[in-house]
Amino acid sequence: MSTTYPAGWYPDANYPGYERYFDGNAWTPHTRVAPQQQQQQQQHAPTQAYPSIITSVPNAAQAHAYAQPYAQAAVAPRNKGARVPLIIVGSVFGGFLLLIFLLAAIGGASSNSARPAADRPAAVTTPAPTPSPTEEVAAEAPAEAPPAPAADGTVASPFPAPHILANWGGVEQYVISAKVVNADANAAVMEWNMFNDEAPAGYKYVIVEVTMTGKNPDGVEPRYEQSDMELATAEGNGYDDEWIVFADGTQTFRDGPTLYPEQSFTGLMAFIVPADAASFLFKVDGQYIAMAG
Repeated sequence: MSTTYPAGWYPDANYPGYERYFDGNAWTPHTRVAPQQQQQQQQHAPTQAYPSIITSVPNAAQAHAYAQPYAQAAVAPRNKGARVPLIIVGSVFGGFLLLIFLLAAIGGASSNSARPAADRPAAVTTPAPTPSPTEEVAAEAPAEAPPAPAADGTVASPFPAPHILANWGGVEQYVISAKVVNADANAAVMEWNMFNDEAPAGYKYVIVEVTMTGKNPDGVEPRYEQSDMELATAEGNGYDDEWIVFADGTQTFRDGPTLYPEQSFTGLMAFIVPADAASFLFKVDGQYIAMAG
């Protein structure tokens, strides 16, 4: 969800009574007196009464009344000298009060713009105003993972099992798959037959179960194809099969019959590999195939 905020004046949280301008993206340094505060100042400001302008000619009675003081002043000139100092003092005092009032009015009108920089509200880092959200954005769907690279029969990218093998002419010969059934078979091999050779020091026997299904109409022979098969370690080093005597009744791969399309056979093969080998690939005619199951 994303929120947009309209540009405008918002209360300045750091300076009560003032507003700060938000330009739609960020706060600006422009401030002003809040309208409510300014209205209160105007309501409490002193007012000056001014005489109204006479727009009509006075009648005789009024003229007589207006002329009465001047007539008395003419009759009693002895009081004029006594009133002059009072008039002068009153005029000076009234002018002084008027000057103070004007200066106060001017100072109040320009208090916000003429304040020293140190006293003016500075730019603040308060969060943006929080009007109601104006739009909602749907959550972005997670990016799809790139497709896995296609297997190419290498150590880094072996073919999955089962895998179809073809000859140089592109004719499909058979489908092959293999899985390890005993990853450390030294004791088992010696137990099957006393004439079996022991694995060299630092090596071990590994027994693999291999399944082949025919594809070529002319048939394929497991014993013949076995010469192209190796057991490879994770580094890609290949090891040929070993001719040993299995336990009586064991079905070995080299004993398989000729296989025609859709006919399958499963038998055991033995390999000698380094004793520290822990993971394997099946290698057929130079192509690496992942172990099944």
